[in-house]
Amino acid sequence: SLDDAALADALQSRVGNMQERLSRIKARAEKKRVLVLSAMEKAGLKNITEPDMTVSLRALSQPLVITDEHKIPQTYWDPQPLKLNRKKLKDALQSSKQVSGATLGNGAMTISVRTK
Repeated sequence: SLDDAALADALQSRVGNMQERLSRIKARAEKKRVLVLSAMEKAGLKNITEPDMTVSLRALSQPLVITDEHKIPQTYWDPQPLKLNRKKLKDALQSSKQVSGATLGNGAMTISVRTK
């Protein structure tokens, strides 16, 4: 059990490090894309053709910009399904409030292992 816990902790640390590395690599790739875009625009190039790739400038579609959400007609709104706020419900039950359809269950037991 202690070995499994130690392995899980080590793996969790490794996963965290790898996720940070992935984020850095993605950010670096995006910076390179921005640099190439800027250089191509300044040089007036629409395409760059190399043996292993072709880089082309293309226009993106116009993005939607919301300036005042309250002025948008109801036609463009979709009703959202209700979602149970479990934390709020549990907090109410723990403060002795009676809520129809919900109750607090019996807490389960667990063990705590401390190592030196």
